[in-house]
Amino acid sequence: MPSTSVAPTAPSTLPQTGQGGATPSLPTATVPPNDQTPATVLPFGETGSNPGGACAGIVVEEKFVPLCPQGNCSGPRVGDPGSVFAPELASADYPFSLETTSGGNCDEPEGWARAGVEGGIPELGAASMTAGPGDDLQAALNSLAQPVATTPRILLLRNGCYELGSVPEGDALLTVPTGVVLRGESRDGVVLSFNVADGTGKSSIRVNGGAGLENLTVTNAFVLRQPEEAYVGRLESGDKSFSGNYPDLPGKLAGVALSGKNAWMQHTHIYKTGTNPVSTWGCNHCTLRDNIVEKSYNKGVDGNGYYYIGATTNSLFYHESVSDIRHFAFNTLGSKNCNNVILSLYTEVDINYHSDQIARTLVENVVSNVPASHYWGREEAFGFNGKGMNSSNLHYKINKFPDLQVYRFTSDGQKHPLDVPPPASGTLYPVSGWR
Repeated sequence: MPSTSVAPTAPSTLPQTGQGGATPSLPTATVPPNDQTPATVLPFGETGSNPGGACAGIVVEEKFVPLCPQGNCSGPRVGDPGSVFAPELASADYPFSLETTSGGNCDEPEGWARAGVEGGIPELGAASMTAGPGDDLQAALNSLAQPVATTPRILLLRNGCYELGSVPEGDALLTVPTGVVLRGESRDGVVLSFNVADGTGKSSIRVNGGAGLENLTVTNAFVLRQPEEAYVGRLESGDKSFSGNYPDLPGKLAGVALSGKNAWMQHTHIYKTGTNPVSTWGCNHCTLRDNIVEKSYNKGVDGNGYYYIGATTNSLFYHESVSDIRHFAFNTLGSKNCNNVILSLYTEVDINYHSDQIARTLVENVVSNVPASHYWGREEAFGFNGKGMNSSNLHYKINKFPDLQVYRFTSDGQKHPLDVPPPASGTLYPVSGWR
């Protein structure tokens, strides 16, 4: 589906959200291009158009779960500063829907309403500095770095094709330091194009705690130049003779890695980055929302092609669109992973739990369209796959579930309804603001 642009609407002019009383319903499985209603307009303005040149060939597919299908939405969005715990939406039958105070680790659980950047993604004003193609972006970012407790400064990138280095230094080619937001003038008009055939263990961009990435596109020029048939036909075959799982192909560079406390990424397009397009390893209270993540073709040898939620706690993943990668995956590798919220996700890949140490995850309001060509989870209705599911992970309002019961999964991949009724408020995420 092609991208569509809609005129910007200020958040304060969006229609009002109700705080309860609406009839619960399953999310629709038919996702229109960008759902052209005022309720879906984001505060970034026009999406822009591809700058061409070395950045040509990027195709944008707007596949999202429609927001506010009843059209009664306004005020703060989920993840904004004003989106806070709403006790009238909580249910005593579901303890993690209640607000709790704690130290914020997996041994002292926090309520789901506390997930995401503490206090919400900051509302920021004018740019502190602007830059264009050919400028030294890392030097500009470093010059704006500051303590995490202060208001972040913005480096605004003008529309254009940014051809960036081909030799990773450190663990990323570009790092957004604490206290800085890297923001594009328009999502499709600002393309950060890396050029790496083998960046094993490296990321295109690292976003540190207290920093943000917004409103731009990230790609790997090396992968962008390859013919899709060199990847797609081999991947869709499901032939596991290739490197154990899928072929181990060139273009080994991850996309965006967030880490630390209170990092965020929003309204960003991650396209053909090579291997893992997104990683939140080590995140605590991070927020990812309104991002399109697609076409990470290196799915070979364990650990490639993941939307990778690893060792992540108290984080919010809201209104994401994920397709043509390996897994939307939770992992621990000996660390803990808990108290995370997945809300209004559109996915064409399986949701995959890699450990029974992944606990107290809420997955709500999901449209799952896993195609038959997707090797993992393609025979299970929702595409869940896991090595030891933890029964504290709850799943509600999934388009392929037959009813509005709340479900947990067991290690054999079977779903089981809870023996308590679904929440009267129609949500396990008791937070004010429109969804």
